[in-house]
Amino acid sequence: MISCKRNFNKHTIRLHNIFKNAPEHVLDAILKTYTSFTRKSTRTACRKIIRNFITQNQHRIVHKQKACRILLDPVGKVFDLGEIYNNLNIKYFSSSLNIHITWSHKSNKRLMGTWKDTGLEKNLIRINRLLDTKKVPTYYINYLVYHEMLHEVFKQRIVNGRIQRHPKEFRKLEKNFPLYKKACEWQKEKLSYKKLL
Repeated sequence: MISCKRNFNKHTIRLHNIFKNAPEHVLDAILKTYTSFTRKSTRTACRKIIRNFITQNQHRIVHKQKACRILLDPVGKVFDLGEIYNNLNIKYFSSSLNIHITWSHKSNKRLMGTWKDTGLEKNLIRINRLLDTKKVPTYYINYLVYHEMLHEVFKQRIVNGRIQRHPKEFRKLEKNFPLYKKACEWQKEKLSYKKLL
């Protein structure tokens, strides 16, 4: 709402738009609050005036929704995530899942894939764009997308106060995926933090 920047003897005060047509006594309270020679008791009274003004004008504050950065095209340089997702959905989920899939906006050295169930990115799988290369085997991308799709089937839950993302049923179905062991071995060997691809 209010910020004050001090540079030597110069003070710069920035105000939120709700103070645009604020009464003179409110603006005066702001100045007194950020003036160094104002008494402590006066400063306390001024802060109360400012708080009251903000409370009375709360309805004028517009909260901007955080923009969702979805890359609409799931087709990468090497892999077409849309095609991979559709094939897996038909083969393992009887075409019952309805999830968007895309590449991540930025590369991430730790997170290979994510599935979101909340907020603006609900029902969205993002696969790390670092993996869109010929160095990555097709079976690994298929496994990774399948893993993220399983999160739609087995949604996270809280058990004994802890978040459970991969229950036993999840792990059991995951292990049924062809080349599961090979994909895990490749991930362990090639995707460690220090020697990523």
